[in-house]
Amino acid sequence: GLRDQAAACTSGDPTQTLTRLTTGLIDFALDRPELITIHKQDIVHAPDEVQRRVRRLKAEYVDHWVSALVALGVVDEPAAHAAAQAVIGLIISTPFAKGLTRDEMARILEEMSIGSLDAFLLGAGVEKSIAPTRSSS
Repeated sequence: GLRDQAAACTSGDPTQTLTRLTTGLIDFALDRPELITIHKQDIVHAPDEVQRRVRRLKAEYVDHWVSALVALGVVDEPAAHAAAQAVIGLIISTPFAKGLTRDEMARILEEMSIGSLDAFLLGAGVEKSIAPTRSSS
């Protein structure tokens, strides 16, 4: 699942980790929007034990993002947590977007999420962009 994918993404350079986490979540959100919708609507109806497990899994997933941000050495954990939650929220809002192809939406989400992380990191003193290098087409 998404958590296992995140764990696989978190080795190596933290900027690459953030890029992989971002693109992985974008793929998940665009390819499995029904899971996001079900979660948002139905989690409150799940038994308490299931809700606790889901919250724990979500926290573990967010921790991968936080660890990568903190590993850059310029932000503390609370700031990294807020930034991670903001970018994740941006990406998982996609089930509610209409009128674009998957590729168009993926491009917009990648530009906005990577751009948001870059802006956050630039404000914290990181001058290296996490944006993947693209060849011109």
